[in-house]
Amino acid sequence: MKIKLLIALITIIIVGFFLSLFTSDPLIKKIQNEINSEISKVGNNWIKASFDELSISLSGTAPNQIDQLALVKKIEILAGHLEIINKTSVALTNDKNKLSLRLELIRDGSQVTVIGLVPSLKLKEKISNELNKLQNTTNINNFVEVFDFPSTLNFDSIFTKALWFVDKITLGKVEITEKETRVLALIPTNNSTLNLKRILTNRALDDQSINLEILSPNPIISPFALNYNLSNSGGNLESCSAENLGEEKKLLAALQSQPLLKTFPCSVGGGSPSPNWTQVVISGIKSLQLIGSGSLRVSDLDLSLTITSSQPGINVKREIDNLRAELPDEFTLNVVMPNLTGEDMRASEWQDSFIAVKNKNGLITLRGTLKNDLTKIIILAHAKATFGPSFVNAYLELNPDLPIDLASKIITGITALKTLYEGEISVGPSKISINGKISSATHRVDLISSIKEQIGFSENLEINIIYDATINPTQIQPTPEQCVNKINTILKEAQIKFEPASAEIIGSSRQTVKKIADIMKDCEQVVMEISGHTDSQGREQMNLGLSQLRAEAVKSSILSRRVLVRNLIPKGYGENQPIADNKSEVGREMNRRIEFKLLKPKTDPRSQLSNNKDVILKE
Repeated sequence: MKIKLLIALITIIIVGFFLSLFTSDPLIKKIQNEINSEISKVGNNWIKASFDELSISLSGTAPNQIDQLALVKKIEILAGHLEIINKTSVALTNDKNKLSLRLELIRDGSQVTVIGLVPSLKLKEKISNELNKLQNTTNINNFVEVFDFPSTLNFDSIFTKALWFVDKITLGKVEITEKETRVLALIPTNNSTLNLKRILTNRALDDQSINLEILSPNPIISPFALNYNLSNSGGNLESCSAENLGEEKKLLAALQSQPLLKTFPCSVGGGSPSPNWTQVVISGIKSLQLIGSGSLRVSDLDLSLTITSSQPGINVKREIDNLRAELPDEFTLNVVMPNLTGEDMRASEWQDSFIAVKNKNGLITLRGTLKNDLTKIIILAHAKATFGPSFVNAYLELNPDLPIDLASKIITGITALKTLYEGEISVGPSKISINGKISSATHRVDLISSIKEQIGFSENLEINIIYDATINPTQIQPTPEQCVNKINTILKEAQIKFEPASAEIIGSSRQTVKKIADIMKDCEQVVMEISGHTDSQGREQMNLGLSQLRAEAVKSSILSRRVLVRNLIPKGYGENQPIADNKSEVGREMNRRIEFKLLKPKTDPRSQLSNNKDVILKE
């Protein structure tokens, strides 16, 4: 008897051991997690799944046959090699009107899967026949079921439209219901796919019954630019940037108000330096078209307008003043008019001046006119040596008629900017002005004396350097905890929001990113995680990938504002860390969020950061 008990005990231990091996199988755990995630979604709580070593047992009462069929088929797809034991049932009802047509066509490369419910065998056969005609497909899974229920839908027309989208995309799905046809396409962002996005978008715009969503992480474009030339015969668009296809259409519409001889698609992506960027560029285009001929060059927040001729009766200076008045504070305008004479030469102060601006973040913008290429090389080399190559933006034109001695005065002015907290120098043939703020009264006196000594007392020199006691050059840096708390406080006030099912930051959230970037300038040595979170709608794996893309998009957006981001580590958590109930829209919105988390590396963070290869992009 004791021997039999011992054998039984050993058998139980062995069986338990092998069962533990099964339950620790990472593939099985993955299947369990994906199925449990699907069951946890809103509307799926009627079903229960029990797992053993070879099968999955499903039980529960579905509210209707459509929900039963759709969810069981999804679980069958997720189950892989495990056998499905379906013990589910449907709540009793004699009302066929509660049933309605619903189809899901899922495209995954060369494989197409169709799941759903149709009211007749004829429609099921039509679906099979049409799916077999699809190009570039090697495997078609047809899980369509037939139930007798009324439908007023023009199925032939709707299904033809749906197949058109399934044929065009390589990853995504099309959902057909009595109310709408919804298309979700996952398309990588690159030059080869831009045309496909336009084709899909235009097709959806032409048919209001199609609800199209394109999930695609956009690249960060830097600088955001437009180059446009206008002559008497028409315009040439050399390059342009746009946040999305809608913004591109606005730009092209403005350009096409004059004959457009040459154009090509804009580069579409994130990184716009201002929510006003498209409208400002359109204002610049309209001003050039009104004045006459020339060129418009836009790079981020800097506009360079070159006017080669004007139309009769146009007051060029007044039109340029109007454009300048329209510009938001963050934009600058440089105007060059090399060929205009007479009345229009009243604006010659623009064409003959060199201007250098230093903002409070240490960024330097050089614009205006220099004598020749050699002078340009010398000035740029001096500015980059003084402030660092990454902190200098230059938008310069050449005018060989300028005096040769301006270069030395410009160099003196740029050197003076280094001492100023923020300021501006303007150097022209007949006038030199230096304005700005400084943090030391003693340094102010010394700087003014040095400038006068190097430029000369006889020059028409204006100096307006103000001592500002509120500027503290030795300001105490915030602690790591303060950095993270400040950023998360901003996010509580205004979360960073994205386009639906996309990693593209919407325009209204750029101010939030800008505020975070300003804080980051004092926290560049604090190692932080950018945590991306989603709600529970959609597949778990898709949500995980989307949250990672969104965290990376926030990092890229901060980088585009000329902030070092080597200390930022983006990480997506998908739907796995909710802070509210996903059953309500309010809860789901709270769960779709970006958070910053303080990381405390085991090693010296400075050594960790030194190996990172992030670079500063132009703002």
